[in-house]
Formats: sequence, C-alpha cells, structure tokens
Amino acid sequence: MSASTGQMTSSTVFSHFLDNVFSIPQGHPIRLSFAQQGYDTVEDLLGICENELGTFGYVPPTSLDTNDNPQWTPLLMAHRQILRHFLRWQASLERKKGSSLDNSELVELTSSDFAFYKRSALGQVSSVLTTATSSLSAPGIPNKPRSVFYGQKKPVYCKEDATTLSVNNTNAITKISGM
Repeated sequence: MSASTGQMTSSTVFSHFLDNVFSIPQGHPIRLSFAQQGYDTVEDLLGICENELGTFGYVPPTSLDTNDNPQWTPLLMAHRQILRHFLRWQASLERKKGSSLDNSELVELTSSDFAFYKRSALGQVSSVLTTATSSLSAPGIPNKPRSVFYGQKKPVYCKEDATTLSVNNTNAITKISGM
C-alpha cells in the first residue's frame, strides 16, 4: 500500500485483508456476512472465535430487493474454512512474535503468505493423518480410518474472552484455562 503504514486505520487493515489477503470480490458471501453483521475493523475480524463460525451467514442482495421475507443463508463450509485458517494463522503469527501484530505488520501480509500457511497447515494434517492411521493397524486386522484426534482433546481458543476450551472425542467441552 502506498499510504504510510504508521497511519493505517483499523478499517483500512480490515479492507486490506478482504482485498489482498483473502482476495475476495465485492458481493462475496464472506464480505456480505461481515457487512451485514457490522464487521468493519481488524479488531472485529481478529476477535472472531472459531466456534462462532457456524453462526456466520448473510442475506443475498437479490433476496433483499425481490422478497418481502429475505432468506438468511449460512456461509458454506469452504468459506468458514477460509476464516478458520485465517484465525489459526493469526494465532500462529502472534505466538511467533510473542505479542499481537500491529497494523503496520498486518498490512504487510499478503495472499501468498496466507496461501503458504494454508498449504503447510494442510500438509501437517495430512502427514499426521497418515501416521495416525498407519499406527492404528495391526497385522491381520483391517485398518479403519479414524480421525486424527480420535481419543485426543482438541483445544479451541476464543479470543473474545481469552479462554481455551478442550473438546474431547465425545464432544464434551471443558474449560482448561482462562486469562
């Protein structure tokens, strides 16, 4: 961006993510969902909890113009996955730095950076899955596919209230830490 990064507003950084990191066009369901829910700053974006993603949706613009009863549409799984990867990427960057990224650092991030993170994250999951499924098989017993997390607890971090939750394989949720 040509503007001085020292003067980046939260709204400018939010727009940077939509335009240059997610690279999504106007009218995209993610943009519509954010606009209709009042998300317009980077704090709004970074404050999303991963477990909230299932509640994201939008009313298509054609529905607003032609229908007295507009139909709310949930975001597709693929769109929620983009946001999920983004939230995990941001958490990873913050862990590496040791603190939150400021606006000048956030505006330097690109779609290539995000794509690289997604490829490496997916590569880690697929290699863990291969290792986990091969270690589950025993001679003479057919190998049943199982989740990577079978029998393990999966942490879910919520920035909104700085709480880490643990979800075990029975989908019971327990609070394991808070700040």
